[in-house]
Amino acid sequence: MTKFKRNKLIESCHNKGKSQKGIGEIFNLSQSAVSHILKSIKGKEKDDYIETRGVKNRLTEEQKKELITILKKDPSEYGFFLWNKWSIQSIIKTKFEVSYHQNYIYKIMQCINFTSQKPATKDYRQNKELVKEFKEKKVVEIKKKMTDENRTLLFQDEAAVRLLPSISNTYAPIGETPTLECDVKNKEYVSIAGVISEKGDFYFEVREKEGFKQRGLTRFLDHVKVNFLGLLGLIWDNASSHKSETVKEYLRQQNQKNPKIWLANIPPHSPELNPIELLWGVAKKRLANYFVKNTKELKIIVTKVLNEIKEDRELIKSFFKHKELECYQFFS
Repeated sequence: MTKFKRNKLIESCHNKGKSQKGIGEIFNLSQSAVSHILKSIKGKEKDDYIETRGVKNRLTEEQKKELITILKKDPSEYGFFLWNKWSIQSIIKTKFEVSYHQNYIYKIMQCINFTSQKPATKDYRQNKELVKEFKEKKVVEIKKKMTDENRTLLFQDEAAVRLLPSISNTYAPIGETPTLECDVKNKEYVSIAGVISEKGDFYFEVREKEGFKQRGLTRFLDHVKVNFLGLLGLIWDNASSHKSETVKEYLRQQNQKNPKIWLANIPPHSPELNPIELLWGVAKKRLANYFVKNTKELKIIVTKVLNEIKEDRELIKSFFKHKELECYQFFS
């Protein structure tokens, strides 16, 4: 029922002797609203009735399609820093003259299959051409090497976990913000290094002081050799420690015709091409809001969390299904 038809029906009820209070109960309106409608509708007919109050209260299907197009663009094109309920509320009102309360915006987003998401970061220094060449050509070469020489493909990386914990949202009573007591100036950390395979294998080490530079890295590679039988293919990033003379000399000492470890580098500034980065992300989320007083205690809790992940082979396999890693799927 249009507003005009409703108002004419109200007028008809009033002409038949119905009180304004009674009409208000029928149409869920206040008595003053009924009085205003009766004054505004008096003598009006549909052809010459013009509704001047308010704005349209819903988006058409065409407007929803246009909204999707807008939201897929950079918000800076429309003067915003990001797309949130306030900026979306504003763009809907400006572009379509449709007004929604900001708390209703999430329902609009559901209707057009949008969800609130934290953006993934990507290094602006990344060379897209190198990444494309790696995905289309280098990965094919790696596959051939793994297949021809019956090698196990591993992905390697190092990371650090600091004594100062990362902070994550947690539930608490309204008005009672939780407090996390910690040493806010302590920059100490433990170093972690690991390798994973598409079959769900995960080998890692956690160190307090030595870390994984120079000899520390070659010692880790020795342990990888022991934990994985047969020949290995290792994909890692372009960290300076990976290019050090110590590591180069270590690799030269291998059988050059058939080395135990064959290495390949992902393009610079491209951590999204290394699935073990996702594993570190899971580990650090599990360690969020957890505070210990020294690196000895931190090493214990980090080792515990990584061992829990190690037991979950299906979780590790799932890292290889990430969109950015589709180029590796033929290894399955």
